[in-house]
Amino acid sequence: MNFEILLDGIKAIFQGDGWKMPVMWIIGGVLIFLAIKKEMEPTLLLPMGFGAI
Repeated sequence: MNFEILLDGIKAIFQGDGWKMPVMWIIGGVLIFLAIKKEMEPTLLLPMGFGAI
């Protein structure tokens, strides 16, 4: 079923050095959050956040 394929894909992300990609997604999300919600240098943090993702 498609659910099993999805789980296999998620497992593949975290195998070996694959843990680095989700960490960068989190960092990018935090940068975007700081830029939009906290208004901390949005012209700098927003592009950096999207670049990290």
